[in-house]
Amino acid sequence: SYNNEYLAVRNSVLAAGQQKKLNYALGFFCGADMIAPFIRGITKVQMYIPSIDDLEIWEKTLELQKVDIGGNIELYVPYDKGVFYKTQPIPNKIVPEIPIVSNVQLYMDLFNKPARGAEQAAHLRELKLPY
Repeated sequence: SYNNEYLAVRNSVLAAGQQKKLNYALGFFCGADMIAPFIRGITKVQMYIPSIDDLEIWEKTLELQKVDIGGNIELYVPYDKGVFYKTQPIPNKIVPEIPIVSNVQLYMDLFNKPARGAEQAAHLRELKLPY
């Protein structure tokens, strides 16, 4: 089951990304939930954006405010564009396609993540990475 606030935030991200044609990809628990659901109670949208310049665009578009604890969106700027290699487009009712990082990237995102990340990574590997 999903937290209504999480769904509202996720849907805002999806709508903003499509309306403004912003490049991004969901990753970590948020992305894994779209590919191989396992963890319940996801509370934050975790996404990659291409550059630090995009950070300001997302902050303004979604009216984001920085917080130390309890945020509901985490934006990551990767050190290279490899995160966007083989992004998976997942059909959705809100937007035609939700961009999710590749299964290999999801696995790497989750493997060392606290709060059950290793369990989610193992589940993803079992279902989607048969090597």
